[in-house]
Amino acid sequence: MSGLVFAGANRFGDSSSSERGGDALPSISAEDGILTAADIQELDLCGVELAVLSACETGVGATAGGEGILGLQRAFQLSGAATTVTSLWSVDDEATRALMVRFYENVFARSMGKLEALREAQLWLLNQPDALPDRDLTVRGTVRPARASSAERSESRRSHPAYWAAFELSGVAD
Repeated sequence: MSGLVFAGANRFGDSSSSERGGDALPSISAEDGILTAADIQELDLCGVELAVLSACETGVGATAGGEGILGLQRAFQLSGAATTVTSLWSVDDEATRALMVRFYENVFARSMGKLEALREAQLWLLNQPDALPDRDLTVRGTVRPARASSAERSESRRSHPAYWAAFELSGVAD
């Protein structure tokens, strides 16, 4: 039941989807725009060193006795991707963007191993509460302040784990 939904998938069956301002778009079949975990497993991704799935709950799936968690992470690894980075819960867009920018800089500009790069990015975001959005964040039904008052920030100078701890790396760490 895990998959990726791409742009245009929501237009399946919409008769106006192929006629927009004179642009002829290809018709969308039942399979276009949706890539299931089963589809991903059939791909040859042996040359893929890193698959980052930074959207909400990309590391979550159904548990199968003796098989572990069946989901996107497992599908990418079965298809040959060496390393995956996924999230375990709903993530904040702005915090995720900041974390991923730092992660990619660590991997590509600083030549860090993938695990070290993710850990450093998470620690950086933990210690940079000013890099986070200034609003409340709902985490599993509990509202937690995204940023504390300036007096509280000067005391702790830490951001809530909801912003950075959702991400896990699986596979080859370097």
